[in-house]
This record gives sequence, C-alpha cells and structure tokens, in this order.
Amino acid sequence: MAEMQSFFNLHRAADSANGNVLIFTSEDLKTLTSNFHSNSLIGITQSGRFYRGQLRSAWSTGTEARNLTVKIWDQKPEFDNATTNEFLVREEVKLSTHPSLNGHPSLAKLIGYCCEDEVKGVVYDLDPLGSLQNLVARDDLNWLQRVEVILELARLLDFIHSQEKQSLPIKFRASNILLDWECKPKLCGTGADLNNFAQNPSSYFHLSTRGGSQGKMSTDIYSLGEILLGLIAKRAYEPEKLERENHHLVVNSLVSNWAKNEYRPNGSLVHETLQKDWGYTAEEGVELTELAIHSIEFFPRNRPSIKQILQHLEGLQVTQRLSDTRPRKKERKSPSSAMGI
Repeated sequence: MAEMQSFFNLHRAADSANGNVLIFTSEDLKTLTSNFHSNSLIGITQSGRFYRGQLRSAWSTGTEARNLTVKIWDQKPEFDNATTNEFLVREEVKLSTHPSLNGHPSLAKLIGYCCEDEVKGVVYDLDPLGSLQNLVARDDLNWLQRVEVILELARLLDFIHSQEKQSLPIKFRASNILLDWECKPKLCGTGADLNNFAQNPSSYFHLSTRGGSQGKMSTDIYSLGEILLGLIAKRAYEPEKLERENHHLVVNSLVSNWAKNEYRPNGSLVHETLQKDWGYTAEEGVELTELAIHSIEFFPRNRPSIKQILQHLEGLQVTQRLSDTRPRKKERKSPSSAMGI
C-alpha cells in the first residue's frame, strides 16, 4: 500500500484495521470520475453504480494515468442512508480485505474507500472493459471467452465455499462482476441486498437468517447457473429498467424464467451466433445448457455442488483448448463503447 500511496502521491490516511487501505474524500472520488460523469459510468447495481476512474500521478505529463474502478452507493429515500450505506461500505471493506480472500485473482483488489456524508463508495485497482451484465448480450465475447469466464467464476466460488467461514456475504450477480481487458472476470465486493438489510440490519449477515452455510452455498449455485445461462444464450435485461423496476426481479427472474420456458430435454439454449464460433460443438452446447438448468432447479437439494460443476466444466473439450489457443485480447475501446449502457 505504501507503493500505492507513492504512485498516487496522496497524503491520505490509511485504515490500519483493514489492511491499510486508503481513506478517500468525496472530492477525491469526484476527481477520479470527472464528477461522476455519465461517460465514466460502467454499470448499475442494485445499490449503486460503477464508474471508471483515472488517477494521475503528480509527476505526470498529462497522459500518464492509472485506471481504476469506483463503486458508489446511491442515496435511496426509502432507507436511512446514513446508517445503511455506511454499514454496507464498511462491510465491503472488511470483506475485500479478509485474510482468507486476499490475493485471489478473480477478486478485485481494494485500494480504499470513502465514507463521508456526501459520498459513500470504494475504489478498486481494476481497469475494466465493462460489466458482465452489459457485455453478455453483445458480440464482444466469443464462445471460448464465455466458457473461460464461467470457468473462472466457478473456481472462485469453489474457493469461497472451501473457506472455513462460509458465511462471507458474497453474492454472485452479473451486475457485481466486471471484466478486465483480457476478459477475465473480477468480482467486486459483496453485492449486499439493500432491501434485506434495511428490514433487519442487526442480523443481515447472521447465518441463521440466511438459511445457514448450506443455504448460502445453494443460492450461490443458482446465481452461477443464471450467469451461465446469460453467457451461453446472450440474454440480458436492459440496464435502464433498473431505474424503474426492482433490480432483484429483473436480474434473477428474467433469464431463469425464459430458460425454463424454452428448455427441452437434450436441447441447447446456446445463441445461434455463438454456435458459429471456433471451439463450439453441439454436444457441449447441450451439456452446458443442462448444467445451467440443473443449477437453477427449484429445490436446492437438486442443484449440483460447486465441485460437480467445476469437474464438469474442466472436463469439457473447449476448456482444454483454452490453454492451447487463447482468444485474442480485446482491442482497447473508448469507455463509452465498452460500457454497453
């Protein structure tokens, strides 16, 4: 973190209780995001927004900059924002600096946070291509890249489930997953459910109120199944719906309901354009479809474990090809073109 402070040339306080992450001011975050300009917007989550950030070093000539990700919690009139948002920010900081999760390649690295009255947010050391929820329906990702994204997320989920403290409040949602410029997925924070927290803040993260560790693990499998469906079927909702509809209903119902209505035994839900990509086979298209459908079974006991999912994914022929022929890295685009909003 000392190197980070030196690069930024920021004489900011460091939070020694949370891995010495930096404590930013609201003015810092405004500067990073050009005052939260719409051109810097990456994506919308249930509780806030992701922005691209740029931090220039003091000795920069004007072109040198470090690209970052800034996550801001929205001010919602139906909640006690002073209590709710501050709690969620601090929980995100605690999670992101948790020793058992430190350094995992699919978890975005936290740089610092801001917990002032005007702005509450966190800053990640991540130069993002865009949010997964905005990219799944577009042609930016080919078949191999989509398979690699779900494989890396499954490995991350397996890692999380293997931790001794399985009650870590991580939610797998496409809106909380960003891709870097090599199309590697990065989970950013907890994805905490703002509505559930508002109803009972004192017990939100207590195992007994979340269905226990087994219930949490089964819920994660369902979410992973929905992400897999979105990736193979190129299904996503329109981001602007988040402004007028319940985020949870939009994300968690649309893809799964569509899939359950469309699925037929031994059938494939892979989008027709992806079936033309190198590395795709009809047999594996059916296999991945069935894996996704099983993952969103209504009864949790009928869903596969993350070990079973990972074993299935790693046994695919297309997975073996990932190490032989990597997809070409994405050419750098302007932020607005990669945003998908």
